[in-house]
Amino acid sequence: DFYPKEIMVNLDAMVEDQIPVTVEVKGKPKEGFAVKDPVVKPEAVFIKGPRSKVDIVKKVVATIDVSGKDNKIANTVPLKALDSKGNVQKDVTVWPKTVEVSIPIVPVNSIPIVPNIIGNPPEGYSIKSVKLEKTKMPITGDSSVLGNISNITTEPINVEGVTRSFEREVRLILPQGIQPVSDRNTVKISIEIEKMITKKVTLSLNDLIIDNLPQDAKIDTEVSNVVLT
Repeated sequence: DFYPKEIMVNLDAMVEDQIPVTVEVKGKPKEGFAVKDPVVKPEAVFIKGPRSKVDIVKKVVATIDVSGKDNKIANTVPLKALDSKGNVQKDVTVWPKTVEVSIPIVPVNSIPIVPNIIGNPPEGYSIKSVKLEKTKMPITGDSSVLGNISNITTEPINVEGVTRSFEREVRLILPQGIQPVSDRNTVKISIEIEKMITKKVTLSLNDLIIDNLPQDAKIDTEVSNVVLT
């Protein structure tokens, strides 16, 4: 005879799902270089296992180290199935087990951005301030061209007749063969326009302080009306 005569068995269905591959880049490349977006093949893989285990997989990760690198990296990288806390789910099978990861590592230089402002506000108004979202743009390209670029200008920003402050996304003008490190080739600019205030002030000789007057010099000063703006 035996005891217990009955046992409880929990059955978990085996399921399969497809999930995109996430490339995690570790480390920093050699100084003067930058990492561009990785390319992974295939872009998605299959995970298989008990439903309870498959359901908690949040991403499938390929990790690659770029520390000190100054050239393109192309490696076969093993995959790991991770839950929301970053724990490896060993009860889940990933297929294929590896992917091909290619990461461009390019020479980079951070170049000052110069706003190209054309025109003038109408009489009685002036530009109070010009503010850029960022003052430098990391760019890449041929090393011989990259080293000869001192600044990057924006597309023309016309303030002719403008009486109100404004904010705008403007395109950057890049030399041929030069690209931004990121895909974004624009910058946000804020231009503050203010109305000028004119005040008429009468100054007398007693109101003036004159420094460093030579001993043989003489000042002939009359009451003057000076317009300050």
